[in-house]
Amino acid sequence: MSAVPARKAALPPDADLERLSTWAKHRNGLCESCMATCCTMPVEVRTSDLVRLGVLDAFDADGAMKPWLKRLQKSGVVERHSPATGLFTLARQAGGECVFLDRETRRCTVYE
Repeated sequence: MSAVPARKAALPPDADLERLSTWAKHRNGLCESCMATCCTMPVEVRTSDLVRLGVLDAFDADGAMKPWLKRLQKSGVVERHSPATGLFTLARQAGGECVFLDRETRRCTVYE
């Protein structure tokens, strides 16, 4: 017996990933039927976000980046860092979803 593949929601046909103005505005209940479309795109965060997520201590964030960046990459939290922008790309699961997405519920594990 073969497993049924998880349903993956598609972006609206007029959505352009490069133009935020074409994205749906957030409203209550929007994520209820989304099935994590946004969470399949690369998620970029800043150092302060890593601290807020609880994966980086604020004390470490004030120190040299190389040691903690290597640790976060090795533990599968951060995929890469762009020195030009200062942004970190969160690691993704095998299906391309954000590492913080619950595969069963298709809901973010960072927010309630």
